[in-house]
Amino acid sequence: MRIHIVGSGTVGRATGRGCERFGHEVVYTDKGHDHQAVQADLTLICTPEAAVPKVVRELTWHKGPVAIRSSVPPGTTAELASERHMGLCHNPEFLREATAEADFLEAKVAIVGFPSPIAQPTVAKLQELYEGMGKQVVLCNSAESELLKLLNNAYLATLISWWNDVALLCHAVGVNSHHLARLMVENDSRISPYGALRHGAPYGGHCLPKDMEQLWLLAEQRGVNPLMLGVVRLVNELMMLKQIGTR
Repeated sequence: MRIHIVGSGTVGRATGRGCERFGHEVVYTDKGHDHQAVQADLTLICTPEAAVPKVVRELTWHKGPVAIRSSVPPGTTAELASERHMGLCHNPEFLREATAEADFLEAKVAIVGFPSPIAQPTVAKLQELYEGMGKQVVLCNSAESELLKLLNNAYLATLISWWNDVALLCHAVGVNSHHLARLMVENDSRISPYGALRHGAPYGGHCLPKDMEQLWLLAEQRGVNPLMLGVVRLVNELMMLKQIGTR
């Protein structure tokens, strides 16, 4: 299969190199390139979120299947698909910056969200790609796949903020929070090691802060006040101030 990757950043390169390992030919284009000039069996948009609408519009006359890998607000894929009369899909990524290619290769599941039956040819091409890699393809509505990605990172951020918060109590009673966290993880399989072993600093990197803010903005736009997310953000802001104060 000839795969066109729009956006050769962390996600684009990891996706492309992973596809190449399975014998696919991969072509990359970036800002300033003529995306429509590339002939491919499948185009995957891996650009920063703000660039996605522009790229989709540039691909309007592109006849091949197109899927968005970038994190976008719920409803984006459906809106762009309707506006441009395209069989557009959303195929979210769950890659860590430091281990992106390995994460792509080791993922057991590929999520494919689509807004309407017109996207079936794109769904079929994504199924062909991922099933050929031994991955299970899970189909859902594109709004679900878009929100799933944001909530996934919000959940990880919540784990870190929860531990950062209770670490203050641990310190107040003279208990090492990291030692306690390890004991809890070893004692109860329901306890996630993610926040337990990562606390002590604000959640950072590229994706967690960005997706938390995108989720918060979505809530504001829809008139929702998610109390838990507000506390997660507040704890993280306090941790950042604490870091600045100790420099």
